[in-house]
Amino acid sequence: MPDEQYKRYVLYFLALTGTPQPVVQRFYSPTAVKVTWGLLPDSQGIVTGYKLHLKEIPLTSEPTNDPFEVFGQIENASQTSLVIQNLSIFTTYQIRMASYSSKGVGHYSDPVTAGKQNLSL
Repeated sequence: MPDEQYKRYVLYFLALTGTPQPVVQRFYSPTAVKVTWGLLPDSQGIVTGYKLHLKEIPLTSEPTNDPFEVFGQIENASQTSLVIQNLSIFTTYQIRMASYSSKGVGHYSDPVTAGKQNLSL
């Protein structure tokens, strides 16, 4: 087995060591936001998809310890953006994500905030 093929074989069975870092690009509308992230290098494990979590934070409140809700699962490992739609107007959100592989889900990113301050009309 050639060295490169052997490395990919071994990495496929290792747990993920990297964490995707989501970035809120901008609001598409008062109820939609685009989130982007970079691909993890293969040296950190073979990614097969991503899990995205979302938490609503009322505009008048500080961030809470309420749990994140699962927003979606992206099964395309090469996808690097997603438009989140049907958000509530005048509401701030926290978004976090993790990559997953055949060995399970990796570490979740630190949350990023999307809210009224990102709105560009």
